[in-house]
Amino acid sequence: MIQIGKALYIKEVQQYSLLLPYGTYEINGEIVDIKEGLGKEVLSPTATVYPLTPKGCIKEYISVTDDRDVLSISEYVTKEVDILKGATFTNRDEDGNKIYNYLSPQQEIEHLVFKKTYTPVWIERLIKGGPLYLEVQKLAIDTGSPFIIPLYSLGERSELVTYQREKAIQAEVEKVLSSNLDKTQYEIPNHSGIRYVKVGGRCIFSRAEYHIPHTSVKTTLEKAWGMYEEDMDRISTILMGHISLLKKDIATPESVWLDVLEKLRMIEEYVWEIEPKVKSESKATTVRRLTNTLKRDILSFISEGEGNDD
Repeated sequence: MIQIGKALYIKEVQQYSLLLPYGTYEINGEIVDIKEGLGKEVLSPTATVYPLTPKGCIKEYISVTDDRDVLSISEYVTKEVDILKGATFTNRDEDGNKIYNYLSPQQEIEHLVFKKTYTPVWIERLIKGGPLYLEVQKLAIDTGSPFIIPLYSLGERSELVTYQREKAIQAEVEKVLSSNLDKTQYEIPNHSGIRYVKVGGRCIFSRAEYHIPHTSVKTTLEKAWGMYEEDMDRISTILMGHISLLKKDIATPESVWLDVLEKLRMIEEYVWEIEPKVKSESKATTVRRLTNTLKRDILSFISEGEGNDD
């Protein structure tokens, strides 16, 4: 049994990467030319793989005096056999040409003239070898989060990862709400991400949270974890503040805080819809940031029991 390379199973993306040396192969019926000797991704470790070896082959014979005079291989062999009737093969010369013991000088001359008249036309064909059996090696690298996925290039791990930001935020919202409230107290629609998530019948996220410009980010593992922790902290603060309001774990009347938060949410929405001039763009960005920070500070204050130590 022939065994070459390795078929690496990449758990995070659930696919195999078939690593093969430089050469030409038939993989699942498809001719694949691996120029760099790196590999080709396939869907299954049981892929049918055959090595294809280029080999020069004679296509036909053509007359050196008339290119319209062409003999197929079988026609050439038939004619040569007819000329060599009675001659005996004795050996081969240094170039591999056959040496005969001819019946007469005339037969020898006729054979030499025939050989010089017709010259072979060579072509290159791919000769199929026996099937290759591959060793499967499982490759699964834990990044510490199911939403931070290692990147691979033909089975080799890259220095970069993909942070599935939108999925991570949605999962955090569902986890926090389901572990702190009854299903009747919150609503998570199956569309539009977290935009229309409601707690106590009210939408709780503004554009600063639900508008995610890059739903999936390619970066280093360190930066991905920084983004992940920042996102989780921001989302958790908003969620826990609204959960505290719903549970009335506060001294100030719930209606007061809800009114303040709703007005802040509307201000955020209006500010995002304003299209400032170039000179005012930085100021608009600052207003958005400060408004969102104010809302989060209030929610953090609420979730901590309005500063009470009881």
